[in-house]
Amino acid sequence: MRTPVEKAAHASLAGATIIFGLNYVITKALVPQIYSPLQLVIIRLCGSIFPLGIYGVYTHSLNIHRKDMLRFIAAGLTGVAINQAFFFAGMARTTPLEAAIIHTANPLLVVIFAGLFLNEKHNWINKAGIIVGASGALILIFSRGKPNLRSVHFLGNLFILINMTAYSAYMVIVKPLMKHYKPTTVMFWVFVLGFVWILPLSLSETRALNISQLTPGDWMRTAYVVFFTTLIAFTLTVYGLRHLRAGTAAYYSYLQPFIAGVIGAVAGYQDFNLLMLIAGLLIMLGAWMVSKK
Repeated sequence: MRTPVEKAAHASLAGATIIFGLNYVITKALVPQIYSPLQLVIIRLCGSIFPLGIYGVYTHSLNIHRKDMLRFIAAGLTGVAINQAFFFAGMARTTPLEAAIIHTANPLLVVIFAGLFLNEKHNWINKAGIIVGASGALILIFSRGKPNLRSVHFLGNLFILINMTAYSAYMVIVKPLMKHYKPTTVMFWVFVLGFVWILPLSLSETRALNISQLTPGDWMRTAYVVFFTTLIAFTLTVYGLRHLRAGTAAYYSYLQPFIAGVIGAVAGYQDFNLLMLIAGLLIMLGAWMVSKK
């Protein structure tokens, strides 16, 4: 039987998954038509840092131990700087469904990083699952034809894979911090340090940002990305990680292709073919295999 806390953790992860699933389609409407990838990253971070900082000051919960600083810095690099920059760059070049399918590789990568950094042991089924899931991801990346660095979809899917790899590493890196700090404290410092990483790369694009041309619809989509996808979904994920295994939290990514696929198809952002179905099934099969004990 699950405890009330575990039920709340699962509910938090389910809520975050729904928010992330919608985010693929909403982000596709913003980049690159309205914002450049780095512009949206900066907007996303600023819109989250300030409310988290105000809450932290009010609750006196911003203090962290010096011994944890390197882990926070690494979490900011992987969970924010690399993760978000490559996600938005990828979404500018690929479809919501393809990005969501690649994101189902999250459990595979979490298991790999947990073995490397947390010394979790793997049996032969787990190792075979890593190979099966990686095969599915590669099929999807190359599904648009012969690899070509000038191909928009190839680059987009490759960027999403980098984004997913960074986020998977972040989930393992941030897990030990959950034992000592509130979710909002962790998110504040991860966002602040991620902002420090990304700011030097985005100065010129940030100066070129012109918000006076945004329509009401653009403002609503931007608010969703800032407050729901970043502030709420990340906090829900951190809460889930605090009470559940990192691999368990990663399994919720299985729902994202379904949500993104349905909404993306209705919005007309993508088609769907047999090769993409095979790739998605391989990734999910591999992720199931790595979860076996």
